[in-house]
Amino acid sequence: YAYKGGEGNVTIAAGSKVTSYIRSVEVSYKNNKKVIRVVYLNDLIESNTEMIINTDDSIDIEYLNKSLDKTIDSFIKSLEIKLSIQKVNEMNISRIAQMTQKTNQFNLTTRRYTENDIKKLISENAKIWCLSVRDRFGDSGITGAIIVRNDIIDELLLSCRILGKKIEFAFVSTILVYLKNEGMKTLKAEYIPTLKNGQVKEFYEKNGFSLLKEETNGEKQYSIDLEKYIPIIDDKYEIIMEK
Repeated sequence: YAYKGGEGNVTIAAGSKVTSYIRSVEVSYKNNKKVIRVVYLNDLIESNTEMIINTDDSIDIEYLNKSLDKTIDSFIKSLEIKLSIQKVNEMNISRIAQMTQKTNQFNLTTRRYTENDIKKLISENAKIWCLSVRDRFGDSGITGAIIVRNDIIDELLLSCRILGKKIEFAFVSTILVYLKNEGMKTLKAEYIPTLKNGQVKEFYEKNGFSLLKEETNGEKQYSIDLEKYIPIIDDKYEIIMEK
């Protein structure tokens, strides 16, 4: 991958075998030299890489990242991803419970529920959905879930194996639109930090939620005005939601 910087050409070349698209580019400084770390889509490359360039080289990193976003979006669209969102039922309840027990990294609250716990939530009129994902390479099955109790997102999780394709944003947006159409005016959410879920600590900020409070232990409370919520139209996925 080559990028023309402000004062010359900078070629970003991986020491590992590149077989897919670049996910992100990060710039930092080490030993008075500029360090570029290029991260590729994890499932399609043997390893990550970083390249050190001289400090007198200039890179418009904001422009580069925008270009990479377009590249990633094109890649995602080429996968022909189909998202199926289903309400909890007898066929998927055990899988939903299992995911709450095992999912750690992309899990906003990390609450652990048994199948009986899920049944109790259903009896209390909680809204529960699961997400199934497949693309032109295969079927990932049920790999996401969301639980909404009253007016708060109690649990939101996705399996690691479907991350990197922005599916989480499409999933949440679809749920927000559904709740808005059902007449819900305000939805709350929370982030409870653990040793493993740091990657999602700003997820709600990226989805239009307003931060209401942040505790000293890192816990966050959010709210979103669904009456003013305008979803981003996204044609990268085919989304089917059970009504």
